[in-house]
Amino acid sequence: MAGSKKKSGLLLDLEATNGTPVTPTAAANAVAIRAKGLKIKSNVSTAARDVITGVMGNDDKLPFSHTADLSFGVELAGSGTAGTAPAWGKIMQMGGFAETIVAGSRVEYTPAASAFKSATIFAEQNGRLERYFYLMAALKLAFAVGEIASLDASAKGLVTSVAAGSIGTKTFTPWRRGLAVGPINTSKVSLGAVTYTAGALAGGTTFDFKSYNLDCGQDVQLLELAARQTVDIYDFKPKVELVVDLTPAQHAQFVTDMKAGTTLGLGFTHGTVAGQKIVVHHPRCVIADIEDVEEGPMLISKLVLEPRDSVDGAGDWMRLANL
Repeated sequence: MAGSKKKSGLLLDLEATNGTPVTPTAAANAVAIRAKGLKIKSNVSTAARDVITGVMGNDDKLPFSHTADLSFGVELAGSGTAGTAPAWGKIMQMGGFAETIVAGSRVEYTPAASAFKSATIFAEQNGRLERYFYLMAALKLAFAVGEIASLDASAKGLVTSVAAGSIGTKTFTPWRRGLAVGPINTSKVSLGAVTYTAGALAGGTTFDFKSYNLDCGQDVQLLELAARQTVDIYDFKPKVELVVDLTPAQHAQFVTDMKAGTTLGLGFTHGTVAGQKIVVHHPRCVIADIEDVEEGPMLISKLVLEPRDSVDGAGDWMRLANL
């Protein structure tokens, strides 16, 4: 029986012990998901018998594991109160980021060195309630002029159950309205020797930009063994695509910098009011590519950047802060 996509929903909570399911509630753990990119799917892996039966046709198949693929997005909005974790903080943590709360000031997310956290999700779609656990995610951030800043997650995990049902009436109080990216809410992007200190960016040269897209590049793998299954993040391969307005001389200089292997920092602020500000900072990036891209009848520059640690081994290639 056909159902409405608008009746879909997610509940998400972090697991105290990875791989041990918790019980998220509609009152405390509802996620204000976006309609775009929503995918809720359980999978059964099978082994083919490969037995000759004397006739042509499909081989018999026997199941050996039950796993989940889940993709969803949320608006990247501040918590509304400086020093209070935003509602999407748990999504960052299931993507391998550590959360640091500075009371009354800010909340910061940086790549965790180890001990990545997993999540339990209850997903409702088309009249079904699907319970997943041991989920970890690859993350993407997007800031594009004329759109709401967003965070997208593609998660892998295990399945507890799939049945007809509902997660009930959801409470979205912690989820704030996102801000549209544009001149009213968003700063220029700083490129060069850009530093971050206690929520403040400094240094570099400012440029007008059209869009910033970060693929955090988490390598999420599900390991299937005879008696158990595990999920973990085995690597990060982050990549930034920045569409930015450059003069011919500036474009040419970035080509020179790319040829020389020159690194540059990046930073910008989205939001103007305390509690709503989102700060993005990369201490060092290598220019991997630069080209002209079409924006209607116009041409504008696109930089492809590969974030690196401030110094090799620091593990600080990215900082996302809510002030």
